[in-house]
Amino acid sequence: LTVEVLAMELASTRKIVADLQDQAINSPGMEPEINSQIEPHEFYINALASSMQKILAAAFAAEQDAGDGSKLTLVYRQAQKSSLFESIDQDEAETDSPVDELVAGGLVADVDAVAKAEGWAKVIPAAFVAAASRDGKFMAVPINIHGQNWVWFNKDVLAKVGAKEPANFAELFDALDKVKAAGLIPLAFSGAKNWERALFTTVLIGIGGRDLYEAVYGKRDAATLASPAFLEVAKVFGRLRGYVDAGAPGRNWNDATAMVMTGKAGFQFMGDWAKGEFAAAGKVADKDYGCSVLGKDQALIMGGDVFVMAKSSDPTQQKAQALLAKVMLDKDTQIAFALKKGSIPIRLDVDTAALDACAQKGVKLLSDPARQAPSTEILAPPSLNGAIEDPISAFWNTQATTPEQFVTEFAKAMKSVL
Repeated sequence: LTVEVLAMELASTRKIVADLQDQAINSPGMEPEINSQIEPHEFYINALASSMQKILAAAFAAEQDAGDGSKLTLVYRQAQKSSLFESIDQDEAETDSPVDELVAGGLVADVDAVAKAEGWAKVIPAAFVAAASRDGKFMAVPINIHGQNWVWFNKDVLAKVGAKEPANFAELFDALDKVKAAGLIPLAFSGAKNWERALFTTVLIGIGGRDLYEAVYGKRDAATLASPAFLEVAKVFGRLRGYVDAGAPGRNWNDATAMVMTGKAGFQFMGDWAKGEFAAAGKVADKDYGCSVLGKDQALIMGGDVFVMAKSSDPTQQKAQALLAKVMLDKDTQIAFALKKGSIPIRLDVDTAALDACAQKGVKLLSDPARQAPSTEILAPPSLNGAIEDPISAFWNTQATTPEQFVTEFAKAMKSVL
């Protein structure tokens, strides 16, 4: 089977799962039965994704044996044409297990010589140095940082309702109440499991602080879940349910961003890729819209993108790869790319004057190592991130579920994968 055929089958199966998830949301009491129907489809999705990864790995091996990139290029184009990378689950796409398999198979070129010559380890956050390295060598080129726990807001809406720009959750709730009283949607939301988990994670680090966040995702400390601090996180997360509109389930995240841009809603929690939507609409940071990282620590959850190079014995290809790696982390390139992507430069030693106001806030936060928090995809295995989505989603979509019940179910989910 080709990658294209597999990807088409994967997309079709994911559509079936999405439809079943919608049924579960709209059919209280039927969740257990519908979830039992979803499970075999999710197993099939994982099998399809694994098959595609094996095909790509085989293509790398063939390229290495043949000394040219013809087969790899063909497979890559098949994957690109068939939207492979859009079809794979976010957790699968962002975890490092496929990369680890390629590294273990000797199929990835290390870029450590470039990294040492350019001093990457001195200017890149330590979490990204670790994530991009294997056995002390850079095996990937990290190119940007995406802050995942931003809250975005329409400045005109806040001015009209008499609300201040929030710096913490207490101020946020005050502003949400004022937006709601004005007849607008307080919190624009995309009701899908991955965004529900993202919002929970934002509340976790905002209310509990970086220590609690890393105790849950990094140390997987079950005792932490019994703490008053974690229960408070659950209470705040649950309270936010009362500020989203009935159209949230199934909504695309960028449609939620548009609601904030057009003044239909006051706030949205989303990563800084949302800035791409604002920029495309001609909106200006700190003029048309604002941004905040809420919480006592103001720790920024860091995700990002990387490039991985196929190992080659061709000196010409090796030189080209080294040049590409060097150019991607050049200071000017970093600024130009960040302006288009909405992200923050992976290098923290660049001149931020050309960046928008929100990106400058992010760079300032990350200049303090105490405010650098690795993403859940870096801290935790995919099994944990996947397991906790179920209790998070059930709590978010079931108003009758109490914070105490949620804590119990969350603990069960974590225990099931430890």
